[in-house]
Amino acid sequence: MSEYKFKTLEELQAAYPINSVFSVRREINKDIRYFYNKTDLRALERYNDDVDPISDCECVCTKTVINARIVNGYIYDGEYWYPAYNSYDGWVEYDESDIFKEEEIIFDSTKYRKK
Repeated sequence: MSEYKFKTLEELQAAYPINSVFSVRREINKDIRYFYNKTDLRALERYNDDVDPISDCECVCTKTVINARIVNGYIYDGEYWYPAYNSYDGWVEYDESDIFKEEEIIFDSTKYRKK
């Protein structure tokens, strides 16, 4: 039996309470942004974790995003209970494919910068 399939609602609630984290991944985004003055630079600093100017009008911005899949409810198929989330397409059960494979991933577009 799958580790995300439960015979009773009580077992499922103990393993995955409502609003618990089913899977989580930290995503680090690094981008080159343009700024025209100090006001633009301060705005970038307000919305990013780190801002490193690399020229008079360019900077590398780093922002960390926590991507979490949260248990919003449960689905019962007549025999088993499953942790689930509510999507634009209705309720969907979580399974192995919803587990993030990496704990952290880096999206780095700065490596494509032309000098």
